[in-house]
Amino acid sequence: MDSSQTSPATSTPEKYSTTSVMYARVEDVPPRPPFPTDDNPSGVTVSAISSEKTKILAQDNTLICMLFAKATDVPSRPPFPNATTIQETTVTTVAKTTLDDGDNRAHSSFTALSHTVRLSFHRPSLWPNGSRIRVRFGGGTPELWARVQAYSQWWSAYANITFEFVDSGPSEVRVTFNTNDGSWSLLGTQSLQRAQDQPTMNLNITALTPPDRVRSEILHEFGHVLGAIHEHQSPLAQIPWDRPAVYAHYNALGVTNDWVDTNILNSPFPDSEIDADADTRSIMVYTYPASFTTNGSSVDWTSDLSARDTQRIAAMYPRNQYAVSSFTTNQPTETPMEWQSITFGISPQQPAPPQFAAALSEIDMSNRDDNIRVRTEVTDVQTDRYTVGVGTWGNRVFYNGGVSLLRVPAGDPNFRMGTITDAGPNSYRISFSPPFPLGVLPNVFAAFSGIDSGDNWRGALDIHNANHAYVDIQVSTWGSSNLYNTNVQWIAYPSDLPGVEVGTFTGAGGATGTYQLQNTFYNTPAVFMGFQRFDISSNQNARLRIRATAANPNRIDWAIETWSDSVIYSVVGIFLAISSGG
Repeated sequence: MDSSQTSPATSTPEKYSTTSVMYARVEDVPPRPPFPTDDNPSGVTVSAISSEKTKILAQDNTLICMLFAKATDVPSRPPFPNATTIQETTVTTVAKTTLDDGDNRAHSSFTALSHTVRLSFHRPSLWPNGSRIRVRFGGGTPELWARVQAYSQWWSAYANITFEFVDSGPSEVRVTFNTNDGSWSLLGTQSLQRAQDQPTMNLNITALTPPDRVRSEILHEFGHVLGAIHEHQSPLAQIPWDRPAVYAHYNALGVTNDWVDTNILNSPFPDSEIDADADTRSIMVYTYPASFTTNGSSVDWTSDLSARDTQRIAAMYPRNQYAVSSFTTNQPTETPMEWQSITFGISPQQPAPPQFAAALSEIDMSNRDDNIRVRTEVTDVQTDRYTVGVGTWGNRVFYNGGVSLLRVPAGDPNFRMGTITDAGPNSYRISFSPPFPLGVLPNVFAAFSGIDSGDNWRGALDIHNANHAYVDIQVSTWGSSNLYNTNVQWIAYPSDLPGVEVGTFTGAGGATGTYQLQNTFYNTPAVFMGFQRFDISSNQNARLRIRATAANPNRIDWAIETWSDSVIYSVVGIFLAISSGG
């Protein structure tokens, strides 16, 4: 494409001032060496402020990505090609959702550093989950287009977002390849406020740019497209900047202190709008040298998505929503049963058979034979259906039962789950497959999915030694009780995973209470539940039902119910509150 079609009427490539920026935030990650000039520019000079240096200083490793929080922050640029296309701001293929990403309270520190850096998202700029985002190129070459298409899919492989590359018509993301401007992007849905004849992203890359730099630039800018901000400007970052040193460095590059404040040192967002995480290897981490901080801390650049990047983007845009449901038998008590099962459909049909977790939530069983024998299981899991059953065995008298169910997509990067079967009193080590990334501590849910207990009915599950690779689960009883066998449903997930919280409640039969959620949910979560400790009198029938329901985004209401003459001495219930994503 001939640059004269869109560039100002001059044969000299246009440079943009770095001293009059009016955007909400900025700085980028990889400390990049100067990019080679392109003798054949892609035609469209685009981007938002020249984050590119007009002069490269010796040992300068602070090339910057310009991140624009608002469309109005982007300085005037030449028009995008084919400006006659109609602006369209409706882009999603599903109803709009607000992702429930709780404020992360577990922030890991850099080795030998006193501050943290986080992979963070700006909630108001997130796309509705399931969105189709159309991308058009202005300028560039087929080789560069192919790289953008390939590396953008690294994000969408984990996120429930589709990037559709179009040659014409409306688009949400418009990419130019102007080497006289720095790499930059509008943040998330802010691109919808930009006219169709205006770019929303610039990539300062050419055919001569080193491949790892190309990959880093594309991954980083498309992280911004999905709503990820620069961690150094998170309200929670608290980097100990050496302000005089930072000012001096950028003053030497010809920019003002106001520019440095706006684009590097100050946070443009209130805490309430940021979902923060900790990940020093994130593709979104801003690179800065040790001379910029009072304690000598620094962050190097990266050119790949980190393990946490993939987990975080999958949590922000779940590919398939986690589904919580329940199954309760309604057999008349005069006609006890041994086993009841039912097949349920899955809609929409899944690309692969999902994972299921099942925990007992209700028992109504005779004490005639001195045993509680009850179990539940999920079988015949297909992409469009599954079967759940609950009951007893060995001619015991079983009236009714209830099961809490959690469905998780196959290959979900956040959850590990499984069942310990035929487990008597002992300690059982569960090795996670795959293990969590080193340094990621999991939260662990454990509840009974099967019980075979005699005499006084007592059982307990205790969780020990949880780390990124394994967890130990202790099955025990006490007193004169016999715990012959159990099945244990366990679930593990990163302790800093947004939109998920594990909690417990304790009481005797008839107890009720509330649990204040510590995570921040932006809608009412679904609740998966079970019990991990029980002490039930065997002198009467075993009648136990636990309930845990979310009254609102901040509170779980729980109850330990019994009826007739049954005696429940104590129960410890456990729950997972899980963002529904709606």
